[in-house]
Amino acid sequence: MALNKRVFRILKENLLRYLGVLLLIILGSYSFIVAAGISQNLAVLVTTFTEEHMQEDLSFSTDKAISDSAKLEKASDAIIEEYMSFDATLSDSLTLRLLSKTEKLNIPAVIEGQALSGPGEILLDPAFAKANGYPVGSSISAAGKNFTVVGFVSLPHYIYPLKNVYDIMVLPDNFGVGVINREEFADIDNAASIYSVRFNDRTRASINRRRNFGSVYTQKA
Repeated sequence: MALNKRVFRILKENLLRYLGVLLLIILGSYSFIVAAGISQNLAVLVTTFTEEHMQEDLSFSTDKAISDSAKLEKASDAIIEEYMSFDATLSDSLTLRLLSKTEKLNIPAVIEGQALSGPGEILLDPAFAKANGYPVGSSISAAGKNFTVVGFVSLPHYIYPLKNVYDIMVLPDNFGVGVINREEFADIDNAASIYSVRFNDRTRASINRRRNFGSVYTQKA
């Protein structure tokens, strides 16, 4: 009985302190639950987006073009698509990576404006456009060409647009990506030809197949 009185006396003397601790526990628990829910929803959204727009499993470039990609696709049980890439220098500190529109893999998702419909049009990633003042309908000069911004785009392989693989932070005021029609690359010198690969088997059983893709390509090349 004396012990119970002592406990209540201590609680009464330090009521505000214990209420503060209780409040912190409640807030901490609430924050954790909210953060867990948000992260789960984001994971679902990202997974859904990458699956619907056919995100690549890997990409590579070659010294010479693949003469028969259909045979390589069959041998590796994969979808292979070539696209063009060129880093256009807009200023000393600003680079825009031009990518050709793809049809099978890394399919562009237009999130504002309209899709490409003709020559001289470009889709920009929204963070780059906002940071550098390129609204829909504006003009941008890159690689010696003038383009009209017809919309903003999100790309499965550039959800987090980094210029180099070892970069950590996204810097839209220094680097961004833009999608143009493949025909625009006809007179752009030194454009890189890149092959995207997505394996048909999406289970863990395909890991060894993915690891052996390089040897399959070497044998077929």
